[in-house]
Amino acid sequence: MHMLFPEKFPEGDEIGVENWNYDWACERTGTKWFPIIDLDDWGDEEALLRYDTAWGPNNGTLQRLHELSGWTIKNEYEEPMMMFE
Repeated sequence: MHMLFPEKFPEGDEIGVENWNYDWACERTGTKWFPIIDLDDWGDEEALLRYDTAWGPNNGTLQRLHELSGWTIKNEYEEPMMMFE
């Protein structure tokens, strides 16, 4: 979170625990939880990131990642207990 939102999360609060705020998180990331990302596979042209989050896709975080990196992001979301994708 420090790399995506350094204005909110200074060095030392790398994953956003110390400065977490429910309203800020919902408004800017799309959900209350910040993703814990698992980088499954990457190559020269693409990377596969997996993460869990609350309620739905963390679109605000992915949008910020796109803005900072210029990457094209394809987001797939799955909610197995609700049979929703």
